Amino acid sequence: MVIIYHLLAAEPACWRFGGFPNSGESTCLRIKFLRDAYRHQFHLADLASLPYHYAVWRLRGQPNVQPHLLEPESGFALASQERMDVIFCIQVFEHLNRPLETAQQFHKLLNKNGVLVFDFLLGKGEGLDSIQAVRERNQVLDFINANFDLLDQPKLDAAKGVDLTFARKRG
Repeated sequence: MVIIYHLLAAEPACWRFGGFPNSGESTCLRIKFLRDAYRHQFHLADLASLPYHYAVWRLRGQPNVQPHLLEPESGFALASQERMDVIFCIQVFEHLNRPLETAQQFHKLLNKNGVLVFDFLLGKGEGLDSIQAVRERNQVLDFINANFDLLDQPKLDAAKGVDLTFARKRG
């Protein structure tokens, strides 16, 4: 199982993953990838937005794709309790009201040796960034350092922005 958390509904100009072009066509390329990857089960989770609803519409009828609309009433929490092999969380943590709780939930949802692919931009709590994410940033990175093996670096540094990072859940 793979969950893509807030990836499709991110602004196209913000996407920095997998070598896809930085344009509106990124959505279509990702959708084609998901549609053609039948041997995997994908869960798409995001807030209500035009790109999210477009992705759900384009992927309708695909047995390997399950959309999850994140609702304010549930604190934007993912309702699924299914175990995952990979979770993509790109340009999300800095916007969350409870990023530590989200990181803990991802850890719980990942299978043994599952991979969390994420970034955590260094923000000041301005614009779309939440002040809660700024306050919990060190705790989130400490949690990830304590519970995951980073595949491309020794340790996350809270004083720096965290670029695209692959972290394997410790067994």
